[in-house]
Amino acid sequence: MTQRTLSFLLIGGSPQAPWVRALYQALATLGKLQLVPEKDAIQTIVENRYDLVMVDAGAVQEAASLVSNLRVTRSDLRIVVFTSSPTWRRAREALQAGAVDYVRKSLDEKQTRAVIQSALELSPPTPEK
Repeated sequence: MTQRTLSFLLIGGSPQAPWVRALYQALATLGKLQLVPEKDAIQTIVENRYDLVMVDAGAVQEAASLVSNLRVTRSDLRIVVFTSSPTWRRAREALQAGAVDYVRKSLDEKQTRAVIQSALELSPPTPEK
């Protein structure tokens, strides 16, 4: 049985950043990673399907607001917010906005791959009415 190649989207971040390079390496065996700036995020998720969307909290204006806008556009998304400086307040805001996880960035490929594989097993949050 052939394993399907997964599709990942990273919103924000620079391809030269050490964490983004580590993310590319962590995902190399799982699938393909596309990197887009925040301004192109909504159009990109409308035009393409992704198994997991990741937000680089340090490279976007407001992660929770972006997560909320992404979820309004596509309620079926699994979104993980990565940050270099986690706080309980920002974690709560991101999770309430619809992220499935809020985690610290890591240069450890195995740790990053484990976070991503765990997120792939979660169902997207159900929109609140």
